[in-house]
Amino acid sequence: MNAGLIMDFVSDSSECGRKFRVLNILDDFDRSVLAQEISISMPAEHVIRILEKVIWLKRKPEAIRCDNGPDFIANKF
Repeated sequence: MNAGLIMDFVSDSSECGRKFRVLNILDDFDRSVLAQEISISMPAEHVIRILEKVIWLKRKPEAIRCDNGPDFIANKF
């Protein structure tokens, strides 16, 4: 089954106070993790490359579900 993907960001900071973000991409059908990317900066181009890799490995999803937060607001995305 190839229902869709769920994308979301999680933020945290290291012990020394440096902030980082984790992009999680899950299969919406079985909730398996397809990708997790950790970075201190994640521009839209980087998110697009990760999505392209997931699509190449898994197939193009019917839908991509994400929240309406500022994380996914970009002209390129």
